[in-house]
Amino acid sequence: MYNSTDPRALLAPVNVPSSSQTAGEFAAASYLNFDLAHPDEAVASARLWYGRGQNFVLSYVEAAAGAVLERAGQADESILLLPDTGLEVDNEANGEQVQSGGYALVIAAGGKPHHDAAAGTFGAAVHRGRRRSARALRKCRNLRDG
Repeated sequence: MYNSTDPRALLAPVNVPSSSQTAGEFAAASYLNFDLAHPDEAVASARLWYGRGQNFVLSYVEAAAGAVLERAGQADESILLLPDTGLEVDNEANGEQVQSGGYALVIAAGGKPHHDAAAGTFGAAVHRGRRRSARALRKCRNLRDG
């Protein structure tokens, strides 16, 4: 497949499945409309809604100034999406501090990521974590509802 001088020629061959094999069944598509539901969690200066995907937990957050999002003992990285310009967040993970404004994607290492909404800001954020978190899974409305 590759020229003998190409380093990829030294790689083990890949077993390509025959075209007669087909994919199994897929789960039906679904969605959660967080705007129509009461929050799953309310903490000081923030309201959170939780939903479960195939291999992740999603939390939608409405945060006001001073809101703190913190996950202790989180094994995997977390992803924080700031889709609005109105929210500024101070992020800290494993001793590293980064400030981010709206239209940002923050990826924090596992451990104890910490996100503070800066003074005078309000906005929505989307947080994605792995399904390993039993605490977050219990809060997912689409796990509870069926």
